[in-house]
Amino acid sequence: MTMASWHESVLAAADEAGPVTQPGKFWEQVASNLFLENLRSRLWGWVEPRSVWLLDFWQQFEPKLHFVLVYTSSQRALAMALASGLDESDIPELLNRWHAHHQEMLRFHNRNPHRTMLLDAEK
Repeated sequence: MTMASWHESVLAAADEAGPVTQPGKFWEQVASNLFLENLRSRLWGWVEPRSVWLLDFWQQFEPKLHFVLVYTSSQRALAMALASGLDESDIPELLNRWHAHHQEMLRFHNRNPHRTMLLDAEK
């Protein structure tokens, strides 16, 4: 299992949309196995946008984790989506998802400034 498939599975199994703080013992064990596989690596991490919904879990799971949170402007997200063929009728949903995702990053960053770095994807 990869970090991407772990996040996908945990979020699919969650009863509600939004942050998941306790995915369950089974998923915690799978997360432990993923960490054990990388134990010999001096430095490792993952890139997974869905991690934003599990930031509180990861913070509690491993106290030494630090988080690099990468954001993009709503204008850039919209421009990229339109360039990829997004239908104009889907714009409100895209912006709602963008807003929720970025609000969660900001909430976590503001509560954990000593463990997070907030970076602009365009710079």
